Amino acid sequence: MLLSQKPFHLQHLKKELEHFGKLSEACWTDIRGNLKEKTLEKGQFFSRKGQYNREFAFVSSGIGRIYITTKNGDEFTKYFFQQNDFLIASIEPQMPSQVNVQALTEICYTYVPFSTFDSLISRYNELSQILNRLLLGYFGKKQQREINLLSNSATENYKLFLQEYPELETKIPHYHIASHLGITPVQLSRIRKNLAH
Repeated sequence: MLLSQKPFHLQHLKKELEHFGKLSEACWTDIRGNLKEKTLEKGQFFSRKGQYNREFAFVSSGIGRIYITTKNGDEFTKYFFQQNDFLIASIEPQMPSQVNVQALTEICYTYVPFSTFDSLISRYNELSQILNRLLLGYFGKKQQREINLLSNSATENYKLFLQEYPELETKIPHYHIASHLGITPVQLSRIRKNLAH
């Protein structure tokens, strides 16, 4: 669906992109001219493991998760995403995704087809730099999360989760939070009960 006139969302998109680097007017005009909108219903997938990048997306509203499934069929939630987050299927454009990206609520997002985005990157050096910085930020968060999981207690990691995602606890099932923390729902329930006291 072609992008409707939503200046508020466009303003936020430009602001978030420019958090990683300045856009020229020509580049922003090209991006804006190729933007489209899409909605995912709760439970639907933005992308699945094995898929290649099809869209470079910016979340306008809603909550979702990025997760992997183990050989035993267990799910491990790596990240949650929400309003004003960027989404692509794979952080390596030429490689298939190793994760699943699923909507936990209805999600509305603005996107550029990835083939078009790739063309814009080759045309505008600043956009290439922005993408690189965005991915470096992702890698930094990924590394810190892995360090936390290995060195912190489950309670400490739960407190960090509350700091990073202050509103999510009341909006998504707690078993997704437990899988994000690498613990069972029963363990999470005990932690919450102890903190409440």
